[in-house]
Amino acid sequence: MKERSAFIVIIALLAVALFAGWLMMSRRQRATDEQRLANVKADLKRLEDRINSEIRNIEEGTFAFSSSDSLRSELSRISDAVGKDRRAILSDEKKAIAEIGELETKVARYDEFISGVGMERDRKTGGFIANLQEELRKTKARLEELMGKNRTLSAQLANTIKQFKGARQEIERLKAEKARVDRILEEQTRLQDSLSSSLSNNATELRRQLIAAQQRLNAQEAEIARLRGLSMKALDFKAYYVITRLGNDRVVLLDDKKLMRHKNNDIDKMYVEFRVNEIFFDDGQDKKFELTMYRNGQPYKLVREPIIVGNTNTKTMFYMFDGKNKLETGNYFLRLTYGDEPIIPDYKFVVE
Repeated sequence: MKERSAFIVIIALLAVALFAGWLMMSRRQRATDEQRLANVKADLKRLEDRINSEIRNIEEGTFAFSSSDSLRSELSRISDAVGKDRRAILSDEKKAIAEIGELETKVARYDEFISGVGMERDRKTGGFIANLQEELRKTKARLEELMGKNRTLSAQLANTIKQFKGARQEIERLKAEKARVDRILEEQTRLQDSLSSSLSNNATELRRQLIAAQQRLNAQEAEIARLRGLSMKALDFKAYYVITRLGNDRVVLLDDKKLMRHKNNDIDKMYVEFRVNEIFFDDGQDKKFELTMYRNGQPYKLVREPIIVGNTNTKTMFYMFDGKNKLETGNYFLRLTYGDEPIIPDYKFVVE
C-alpha cells in the first residue's frame, strides 16, 4: 500500500515537473516569437523609410536612375505592400506571430529588392558624392575669400569713421554700414563652422547643405556689393575761393545755402578739397578721379588730367578754376566721378 502511494506521489511530481517545463518552454517560445515580431516591425519601418527615400531621389532627380518611371512604380508597389504588412501586424499581433516565418521571408525579399536599387544607384552615380564634396570645398574657399574682403571692408570703414570730419548724419550712415558688414561677417563665421562639419557621405544631406550655403553666399555677396557701393564716396568735399579784404585773406566756401552771395569779380581761383574712402585702395594702387564743373547745366570745366589720390591720410587739393578771366555768372555744380560713377552728390553753388 505504501509502495503504491509513493509511486503515485512520484508520478504526480513528474507531471508537475513536466508541466512546469512545458510552461517555461512555452513562455520562452512566446518571448522569442514576440522578439521576432518586434524585429519584423522594425525592419518593415526601416524598409518603408528607405523605399520612400529612393522615391524622393527619383522625383527630385538627385540620382540618375535608369528607367526612372518604371522603377518609381515598382518602388511605390513595394511601399504599399510594406505598409499593408505593417498595418496587419498592428491589427492582429497573434495572427502575425502565427505567421512570423512568412513575414520574415517577405522582409528578406523586400530588403533584397531595395538593396538592389541602392546598388544600381551607386553604380550609376559613381562620383556623385565626391563631386558634391568637391563643390562644398569650393564653396568653403569662396566663403573664406569673401570673409577676407569683408574684414578689410570693416577695417576700412572703421578708419573712415575715425578720419571723417563731415556731418553727423553721414557719420551715422557709415557706422550703420560698418555694423551691417560686421553682422554679415558673423553670419559667415557660423556658415564656415557649418561647412567645416559637412563631411557626410549622405548625398541628399550634402546637396541640401550645398544649395543652402550657395544661396546664403549669393545673398551676402549682393549685400556686400551694395554696401561697398555706398561706401565708395568722397568725404569732406568742399570748394572755396580766397578774397582779400583790408590786406587780409579770407576763405569763402562755395555752397548752395546762400549764406553768402558769391560775386564773379571775387573769384579768379577756385580750390577743391576732398578725401576718399579707403575702400578705393583695395589693390594697393593709386586711383584716378575726374571732376567736371557744369554751368547752367552744361559742362564748363573738365579736369582733363585725372586727379590722382595717393592715400586717405592727406587731403587732395587742386585748382579747379585758375583762369585769367573771372568766373562767369551762372548756376554751377561740381561732379566728382570714379570711372562712370559719381562719388559725391552734385555740389551746387551760384555765382552772381
